[in-house]
Amino acid sequence: MPYSAPADNIVGEIVRATTIEFVAHCPDKYLYDPPRFGAFVKTPHTLVSPSASPETQTEMQEEEDPFAEAVPVRARLSEGDAEGTIYAVVCYAETLSAEPGRNPSPFGMLADTLAKEHPQLPELLSTEFSALHLGFAQKGRFRPYLPPKPARLHAFVSYCTREEIIAITETPDYLRTLLNFTATAGSDELIAASVRAAFEARENDFEYLVSSGKQLASLLRDSPDRLSALLRKLDPEG
Repeated sequence: MPYSAPADNIVGEIVRATTIEFVAHCPDKYLYDPPRFGAFVKTPHTLVSPSASPETQTEMQEEEDPFAEAVPVRARLSEGDAEGTIYAVVCYAETLSAEPGRNPSPFGMLADTLAKEHPQLPELLSTEFSALHLGFAQKGRFRPYLPPKPARLHAFVSYCTREEIIAITETPDYLRTLLNFTATAGSDELIAASVRAAFEARENDFEYLVSSGKQLASLLRDSPDRLSALLRKLDPEG
């Protein structure tokens, strides 16, 4: 049966999850069209039982962390966001056979001809993407570290709002986290792509690019060649 998510903003359903990242399966309408590399996404992550009473939930919540990064007022969670929402950045995507262990075979046809000759083909394929955790929300604050538990399997994934992207990328540990994950993500391309996405969320605020460049210069002061290559990738004009 074709997979179809229940809301327009839903871009995937989690099918694998660890404390570091999750993998999500895209709805059929997003076959070949996953969230772009470096995009910011989120998924609900309930730290307490959904059936727990408000009193029980209050008792089970962690004590306030005085060292947590405060989320700006403009970026606080909406009432529809679950406590513990996990925020992540898309680091990988692929389209593959929907049948595990089977690789698609070439047909040697142009796209239009292929669609006419094999209209069932989309049902045999699926698009998935992976996203690295950047932090999670708790009591109206963005916690810039790994969540205490993996995301829930079959939880839906959606795009972060502009305000959430700004809040995430304002934290001083954001770029450091991505630098530590570079080996997992494959290259510094992820850092550059996410900074460009945050730049767009800020309506092309060049001061943000300058600030990001300065942070990277401090973090990579012992790797001048890597720093130079990375700074060139931050240019939104390419």
